[in-house]
Amino acid sequence: MKSFNDKYESIKKLDPKKRGLRFERLINEIFENEKILLEKSFYTDDGSQQIDGAIEIKNRIFLIEIKWEKTVTLTASKLYSFLGKLNSKIEGTLGVFISHEQLSDNFINSFRSGMKQNCLVINGIQNLMPIIKGEVPISDFIWYLYQQSTTRNRINIPISEFESLPIEKTGVSEDDDKWEILFTSLKSDLNEGDFQIKLEKYYSSINDLPEKTIILYPVISKKPHIQEKYNNLIDNDRDRFITALLKRLNSSNWDDYADASLLSKINLTGVDKNSLINEIINKIKTYIEDNIGQYEEENKASIVLDFLYDELSEEEKRKIASLYSIIYCDETRRSHFPQKQFANKIFADLDETEKWKSIEDRLKTFIAEYKADEMIFNESDEETIKPFVIRKAKNKFQRILDSIDSMNIDKKLNEMYNVA
Repeated sequence: MKSFNDKYESIKKLDPKKRGLRFERLINEIFENEKILLEKSFYTDDGSQQIDGAIEIKNRIFLIEIKWEKTVTLTASKLYSFLGKLNSKIEGTLGVFISHEQLSDNFINSFRSGMKQNCLVINGIQNLMPIIKGEVPISDFIWYLYQQSTTRNRINIPISEFESLPIEKTGVSEDDDKWEILFTSLKSDLNEGDFQIKLEKYYSSINDLPEKTIILYPVISKKPHIQEKYNNLIDNDRDRFITALLKRLNSSNWDDYADASLLSKINLTGVDKNSLINEIINKIKTYIEDNIGQYEEENKASIVLDFLYDELSEEEKRKIASLYSIIYCDETRRSHFPQKQFANKIFADLDETEKWKSIEDRLKTFIAEYKADEMIFNESDEETIKPFVIRKAKNKFQRILDSIDSMNIDKKLNEMYNVA
């Protein structure tokens, strides 16, 4: 395949406005080179909408939006604008949004949870470089995205997953051929013993097998009959498998690996608490703080934090306890879900002083906000407002406060109210 890397390197040096237009032209050249381009940038007949291009893959037509914006926020707004264009077309119109910038996890998740799924997303230069360099056909990758979105509601997939798939190619290497045999055996009904024989035969001669195995976990994880065979793959090179898994948990698609059945197979005992683990912990802490109240997101983050629990410092546990204090105290969250189980685990390890520290700042903020609201909207005097606000604060964190016997809680809450 033809490489467009030299053109890309030249485009990188342009000012933002010219850069965006040239980037659009570059992607359309790649479509044209693969003979899937139906039309370059065009306007609808009424002149109201500009479309960056249209392509056809396996008799399906996709409208294209191509962006290299100054900020991620601007990129996100352009994606929403593109969705409006798609939704104004005939039912069944599909789109592909291609962004040089990497969109945030939160944005992708909110986008994916929308009512209508008619747009695939390729975002981040790390997912575009193999295409620009001619290493991956963009038509094949888009069709794979389409298949995954149709069957599993996965609209945003790293290109490394696609590259790890053993697909039919001309001039296939011996390594690829062996990987295809092993991968096919893994997905098939072949029993564990026969699979182990194939694994022993081919394992040492397949490059990057642990990395390929973990990258493709989201593709094969829903097939129960492969679990024992997958365990065999892990056991053959556990250290490299753990390294590959940690890299995935630190990627933009980390939630594909927030799977209790996968993480329960891994024991991190003896693994150094390296910078990668620290990065994952910080990433997930930020994620849970941004998604409190979103139960599905809370559960995914909790599965990962539970996996890393023994790697947390005491200070990290206290900070995470503060994040989970609302989940811990909320009786509407069911005890069998990961968010509640992890919250219970965190607070079971804290003494009274640590429990108080975990909610002290939240109590101050809560009391200050409620006091301000009541002073504006409640016509009662402050002596009436004060016990009401304190009672609300106690109710909010009742489960934690009830477990703290050695402190004069009422006195502390009164002090918080007085300085709020």
